[in-house]
Amino acid sequence: MSRDAVLLVGHGTIDHPSQLPEFLRRIRRGRPAPAALLEELTRRYQAVGGSPLLRITEAQAAGVSERLGLPCHVAMRFWEPTLTSAAPELMAYDRVVVLPVAPYSVHVYSQVAREALSALPRAPELLTVEPYGAHPLYLAAWASLIRKEMNGATLPSAALDARPELLLTAHSLPLSVIQAGDPYRALVEASAAALLAQLGSEGRVVYQSEGGEGVWLGPSLLEHLRALGGALPRGEALREPAAREIWVAPLGFVADHIETLYDLDVEALAVARDAGLKLRRVPALNTHPLFLDCLAEVAEAALSGR
Repeated sequence: MSRDAVLLVGHGTIDHPSQLPEFLRRIRRGRPAPAALLEELTRRYQAVGGSPLLRITEAQAAGVSERLGLPCHVAMRFWEPTLTSAAPELMAYDRVVVLPVAPYSVHVYSQVAREALSALPRAPELLTVEPYGAHPLYLAAWASLIRKEMNGATLPSAALDARPELLLTAHSLPLSVIQAGDPYRALVEASAAALLAQLGSEGRVVYQSEGGEGVWLGPSLLEHLRALGGALPRGEALREPAAREIWVAPLGFVADHIETLYDLDVEALAVARDAGLKLRRVPALNTHPLFLDCLAEVAEAALSGR
């Protein structure tokens, strides 16, 4: 009987801002980060007290392990624990399901894992999963969480269809990547359309956390907020009460981290306030039971060949 395991693969996060230079060097494929970028990201990490990404991913792994009755390990693409450091443990198994915690970039993370693990002296058979952003349990988890948050808020009506505009965010990518054939945008927008249909609500996809030079995938969350509210100049007295209430659900993020805790809860909130808007946020899925059910089902499908 084969020994099976699951490997959750994430982006990675640092433990302390002092690790940022090396973290960014890895992300930038060996190129050192400009001083201005280091200074800005240090400020962001300090503003939110660090990132809980690794802790949340480890909790997700524990939930998957409990559901499947199999070991579930964690490795990160750009930081510790790296795929290389996880490799010795993985040699004990016959089959390992590579399960990226990036539902719309499964192909990218799976390829990185395969390249890192295929050179092992005793490499297990690596099983890959399908993109799961449109999986019924993924959509059910988001629908449940959005309904809970929006219906629990103090708003004029408890009916979801009377709620303000719902924005579903995902991380932006360079437009050149999409034009080269990456399915990311199509996967995100298909997932969003299915979720909105399930909610019976109107909404739209916007992209966040753009970085670097060149043209990035849009529409941009911050630009959309400014357009909605008329973009009052920073420092000008805010309009009270807020002209509109906007909800943001980070559809493309399965765990809260710097790009939700700062980019949404600090930066986007400030832009919304300047625009006379009241911004409210739905948490990431984190350890939502339906999301853990989704991960377990996706892994089980890979193990059974479905």
